[in-house]
Amino acid sequence: MTNSDNGGSLQQELLHTIAQVYAWPELPPQKNHESKALEGAAASDPCVGEYELRSDLALTIRRVGDHLFFQVPGRPPLKLARQRDGVYFLAYMDDTITFVRNGQGDVLALLLRQGPVETLALKRGPVG
Repeated sequence: MTNSDNGGSLQQELLHTIAQVYAWPELPPQKNHESKALEGAAASDPCVGEYELRSDLALTIRRVGDHLFFQVPGRPPLKLARQRDGVYFLAYMDDTITFVRNGQGDVLALLLRQGPVETLALKRGPVG
């Protein structure tokens, strides 16, 4: 148990550190995903918006300066670190977000991967 707004990421960091010290093969070392400025930050603008995870829960993607941020209501925003075009890591975590586009390049949804679990969230529109 943690007493933190970022308890989940703190638990993951501790678990990965322990796994590295004790060389647990079933849990690879945590990747350190430094959040770098976006190349052509304006190109990420189509990703910005609200995404419906469930009818009662919307996720938000915002761009602040040269960085994208992911936010769940009631939680602090998490900086996204670009892995490759359209795929981002949640900084200091192993979870990824892939933006799903149509043939014209419009972002239709995001795919959140948390370990083996994949969840699709459809884009509602701009941040409201």
